[in-house]
Parts: sequence; structure tokens; C-alpha cells
Amino acid sequence: MRKVARYVAAYSMWLVDPGLSAWLFVVSRTALLAFLGLFYERGVFQYKKTAELADKVFALLLGIGLLVFIRSSKLKLPERS
Repeated sequence: MRKVARYVAAYSMWLVDPGLSAWLFVVSRTALLAFLGLFYERGVFQYKKTAELADKVFALLLGIGLLVFIRSSKLKLPERS
């Protein structure tokens, strides 16, 4: 029974994960760009490039976080004999 519970927990994480990660990506990226918009000074060319770099780095870090979550949920699966 315990083995079945572990399978259910692991596979439910796999089903919930894509929706939550897409929602987190959209919401957090919007929040980051809104936050960076607070510091915008009209006519400064460098700010646009800095905001683009911050956006790309943030997206990369979210992707790495998603891979870590997927890997950790895979480790929760019991070993097959």
C-alpha cells in the first residue's frame, strides 16, 4: 500500500507541474518586467538592453528550477526490480 501511495504522489506531481510552472513563469516574468519599469528613464538606450538581459537570465533560472523540480520528483519514484 505504501508503494502505491508513493507512485500516486510522484505521478500527481508530474500532472500538476506543467500547469503550475507555466503559471509561475508568466506571473513572475510579468512582475519582474513591471519592477524593472519602475526604474526606467526616458531616452536611456542601455536600460532596454539591461532589462532584456535580466528577462533572459530570469527565464533561464526558472527553467533550471523546473528541471530541478522534475528531477527531484523523479527521485521520489520507487526503484523497479
